[in-house]
Amino acid sequence: DLFSKLLTTSKSDPIKAEVYIAYGRFLTASDPKAARAMYSKVREIQPKNARVLRGYSNFVASQAMQAANKGDSEAAKALWDESVNLLREVVANDAEVNDSRVLYRRMIDAGQFNDARSGYRDLLNTNPKDLDAMLGLGQVFLRSGEMDNALKQFAAVIKSNPAYPMAYLFRSEVYRGQGDMEKAAEDIAKAVGIQPQNLGYRLDLAHLYYLMGKNSKALEELVMARQQNPSVERVYDQLLNVHMALKEYRRVESVAAAAIKQFPNSPKYPLAMVQLCQIEGNPAKALTYLREALRDSPDNVSILRRYLKALIDSKDFASFKAQAKAYFDRRVDVPGIKALAALAMAKQGNKEAARPRFIEVLGEVAGTDDVFAVFAWMQMAFGKEYLLQKAPELIAAVDTWRMHLLLGDLLSSSKDFIKAEASYRKALSRSKAAPERLQVRLRLSMVLESQRKYTDLEKLYLTILQQ
Repeated sequence: DLFSKLLTTSKSDPIKAEVYIAYGRFLTASDPKAARAMYSKVREIQPKNARVLRGYSNFVASQAMQAANKGDSEAAKALWDESVNLLREVVANDAEVNDSRVLYRRMIDAGQFNDARSGYRDLLNTNPKDLDAMLGLGQVFLRSGEMDNALKQFAAVIKSNPAYPMAYLFRSEVYRGQGDMEKAAEDIAKAVGIQPQNLGYRLDLAHLYYLMGKNSKALEELVMARQQNPSVERVYDQLLNVHMALKEYRRVESVAAAAIKQFPNSPKYPLAMVQLCQIEGNPAKALTYLREALRDSPDNVSILRRYLKALIDSKDFASFKAQAKAYFDRRVDVPGIKALAALAMAKQGNKEAARPRFIEVLGEVAGTDDVFAVFAWMQMAFGKEYLLQKAPELIAAVDTWRMHLLLGDLLSSSKDFIKAEASYRKALSRSKAAPERLQVRLRLSMVLESQRKYTDLEKLYLTILQQ
């Protein structure tokens, strides 16, 4: 209402443009589609306004990052290209000094490496000691896979300014890409030494130590990180991982309990206690923590499914029936509850009645990732061999890439690589989005390697790299 009133009372185009920009920013998080409409309107009013173009470009870049985080590389690439094109318009007109630098960074994200390379070299021709441009050129080399050039470039930045932490962090990425984890850790440690107050650097170092199996060193960094800031969830997440890896279960319990107090509305810390209880063989206590997690997040489907599954595992079918009915009546995760009810039926010995119910649910969730969960519960109910025997019936109910992928996994685990390959290829022919195709191709690569089909495998890897 406020923005509508402002638009009604605004008389001049510059003021209307400011209102549209403000409205677009306001809507970005809650309604990206409406936010884009606001930026489009302001472009109609002032198509050459640099501030408008910058704002629009930044909005599109934020959408590109979201798409990338979701694994939708095709959508992300299109959005990065759009963001770059908007900034090109800014730079072509009355650009500020920083606009070109932002443009070149966006070009890297868009995969426009040659243009970014030329841009940074133009900056370095003007000022050979421009650290930002030197670092940017190194990023171009890194992202385009020119690892030797990237190493030389980051080394040049460090030689010019040994106290520049970002150069060490990027060089660490190069070392990780080359498999030299020791040097990668050394460089992040140098960045931490330069800026010990930077919590992100310290957590990155702890995570790398954890990946290297150096859990004691990871723990040292995490203890310091917790002392620096005890209210950051990532600190507790990493502490739990390290203590779990070290099998320090009482410390897991202590950290999870502290995290529950610090973040009472987060379900993941009661779930960490659930995992601990399962490791220690205490299903009754695990159920208690699942109830707590469900209490904190009553509509969280993942927790609900774990809770109901735990009731089935504990053979408390009366409680399962009551809880399932309560959530079913609220229409929370209806397909999941129906599938779990079929699992409960099978666990009580009524497999013949359970089978058509599972098939019915598979048809309902055919176009979603819930197929994976339902299929897993079917395997718990009937076993792998039974599902392979019923493959034609399953395909008739759900002829999608997901179902062919799941059947391919079963066949692969049974060492029937020829049929697994055929199933994966059917999955590939039915998959459309880039993340789906990548998932299928990675599975297909394993069965091709198992069959020693190296020519086909090489072609597949080239396709994956091109994607």
